Amino acid sequence: MKTLFVLVFSLVLNFVLGQGVTYSTFNSQLLNKKVLIEINKLRRDRGIDTLITSKSVYQLFSNPNCIEVSLSGSFYHPPNKERYNDLSIRNKIISEAKNIYGGESVMLQNGLPKMSLYENAFKSNVDYSSYDELASRIVIAWENSEGHKQVQNMEFDSSNLPGVFACHSVMNQDGTIFVFVDYVKIFRVE
Repeated sequence: MKTLFVLVFSLVLNFVLGQGVTYSTFNSQLLNKKVLIEINKLRRDRGIDTLITSKSVYQLFSNPNCIEVSLSGSFYHPPNKERYNDLSIRNKIISEAKNIYGGESVMLQNGLPKMSLYENAFKSNVDYSSYDELASRIVIAWENSEGHKQVQNMEFDSSNLPGVFACHSVMNQDGTIFVFVDYVKIFRVE
């Protein structure tokens, strides 16, 4: 009986783990989490400040940008300037960050909290055997692109408080994967 249990368990485990990343089983939340962990691991290994996950950045930038592009049939960075310059949007990000770890934001002369927004995007239609492999490949791909590498390795802390980031991923029915990571540096009063 024990042997039968082990055999059935092994077959189920092999089936579940052997499927890889497919449209029918795609888990966006899992990939988002794995990508952010992989980025912070790279940053930690290089002695760069690690970042904190932001629900506001996810809702306001990563999620809508990734969905827009995945539905467009093209690949680009959606324009963020209008949203980026919106006081209510900036205040949502600032408020969330302040509630998590404190700090007062530097205010610009126009009344906006001072912050910088950066975005990395990834598109692939390659088959991946696991979410760990995919997350690793995404970070490696960005390391091999000078502009993406600069963002991925940028200092985001201010007054010893971390920057924030968020990730969203989509897999289309044809197997194309889109991943957007948005990074925000919040400038804080010393």
